[in-house]
Amino acid sequence: GVQEPERERHGPNEAVKSYTRAMGKRRPLPLGLCRVVWKQAAAIVARLLRADGARRGGSSIKTLTLAPGVSAKKATHAVVCETIKHIPLLRLVLHDAGVPLTADVFADKKARTKGSQDSRQELDHDDDDGDEGAEDADDGDEKLSEDEDEQRGSEDESGEDDDEEDGGGGVQASMAYVLAYELLFGGGINNQDDRSDLPRAEMVIGSLRKAMNLALKRKLRSAKVPDAEAFLLAQPGGRALAAVPSHSRHVRVNTLKITVEAAEKHLSRLRPTRDPHVPNLLVLPAGTDLHAHPMVRDGRLILQGKASCLPASALAPELGWEVLDCCAAPGNKTTHLAALVGPTGRVHAFDSDARRLKRLKSNCQLAGAGSIVRSRCEDFLTLDPGSPEYAGVRAVLLDPSCSGSGTAGTRGDYLLAAARGEAGRKRPGASQAVEGKGA
Repeated sequence: GVQEPERERHGPNEAVKSYTRAMGKRRPLPLGLCRVVWKQAAAIVARLLRADGARRGGSSIKTLTLAPGVSAKKATHAVVCETIKHIPLLRLVLHDAGVPLTADVFADKKARTKGSQDSRQELDHDDDDGDEGAEDADDGDEKLSEDEDEQRGSEDESGEDDDEEDGGGGVQASMAYVLAYELLFGGGINNQDDRSDLPRAEMVIGSLRKAMNLALKRKLRSAKVPDAEAFLLAQPGGRALAAVPSHSRHVRVNTLKITVEAAEKHLSRLRPTRDPHVPNLLVLPAGTDLHAHPMVRDGRLILQGKASCLPASALAPELGWEVLDCCAAPGNKTTHLAALVGPTGRVHAFDSDARRLKRLKSNCQLAGAGSIVRSRCEDFLTLDPGSPEYAGVRAVLLDPSCSGSGTAGTRGDYLLAAARGEAGRKRPGASQAVEGKGA
């Protein structure tokens, strides 16, 4: 089954690269939690492909896989990334093996996709808080302990099939991609027989394991490549995989709780360097993962990219200033401002989204900025600039929500670009969305 990726010094890109390379070195997850991971991964893959197919953008891979409420976040992240990466090959293998695919079904029932990234339907935009980009998505890091994850897996095992519609024995496309990846390249799907009490998707994929393995071998032989990696790199979208840059990792020292010097000492084994442009920002080697680090969990360090740190740094408020943060949630820039103005200063934080503002309040408390930041669920454009309440305001930070396109490399968007490439010649009569049966 799914293996829990090791927790030290592996960022998302590195976790993806090492996921299949070191499967045997990692602790297997219980079957119940494996199924939770597969279900989560399939839902995320479907959502990403729907947004990509409609060319509407939407949430990033990191935002969805690291969101609160996702169990076994790193395992889920790795399965999602690897599944999307392998889709050009998985699509062909599923077709040749005769796996019956049905349309992905979404909980909101607003839209159905034919199960592939090639759909160009105009679908509703996902309502998500991924606008801040990859680094702010890190606020949603792993909240659950491994024991809590295992308990959730045990509790959810009996309900992992709740969302499947009666598709005449077919498998929803994104779940088929996930299970096919696990069967062919991951840790397997743990069923050697055709038991009727298995979830339908596992039963269908498991019953066709021999046909799928044979189809994979034929595809690789036909393409004259030694393995799946070489096959994927040879596809049109493979250039996106090969061109993935290695980005340094940035972490902001929260000076409300710790000095830069003390933070450097705690992180000495990682050999941090100071950013030349943003004070209190440390640069760590590419692939460094601090999500589970005690200093991140207690708010001494803030996982925040350099671009996200620039606005507050450019504003450069002084100690004791009173400032206004107009589009504040989820709060990385707000807590940065709070650290700059210090305990004697004040930050008025506004956001019109109550859900995001709740997250901001939580982040401010963790950062020790609760007494500095006054948050309000309100559109800052409705404020009265002549109100005595804001008479002491010295500066305003207005950093509206953006597309996050500048962080596409760290968010994992390159995987969608690779999946978008055609993995072979379309067959006559094949659906644009799903090549093969069950479309």
